[in-house]
Amino acid sequence: MSASAKDLIVGVVALVLIAFLFAVVDLVEVVFKATRDEEGWNLDEIVAAIPALMLVAAWFAWRRWRESAQLNGELEQTVADLEDAITGRREMEEQLREGYKKAAMGTLAGALSHELNNELQPVITLAQFGIDRA
Repeated sequence: MSASAKDLIVGVVALVLIAFLFAVVDLVEVVFKATRDEEGWNLDEIVAAIPALMLVAAWFAWRRWRESAQLNGELEQTVADLEDAITGRREMEEQLREGYKKAAMGTLAGALSHELNNELQPVITLAQFGIDRA
């Protein structure tokens, strides 16, 4: 059932309940007796409607408060999820940077060994030549 349908049902029930209470307590007659001395006052209808309107307004306010509390909870969960995602991303970026550093160190070590090999190759060749002659 949708929220507006529930609100409509609560409003109708509130109106029926207030009307029933006014009929049982005969509050309309009490208000009419209190106001009939003043000619032109028809406050009995207003007095009957005010509690019903207050009850319906209180229901709507409570319902909106509950919905906003639920939305705030969902928002807090979303914020927490985003914070976790950001933290995870930062950790992965740090791992990626470390990987790049290691790759650069490997490239540097490979280039250094190649250069050393180029410099030492004549020495190795001459040493090998000397061993072969002896």
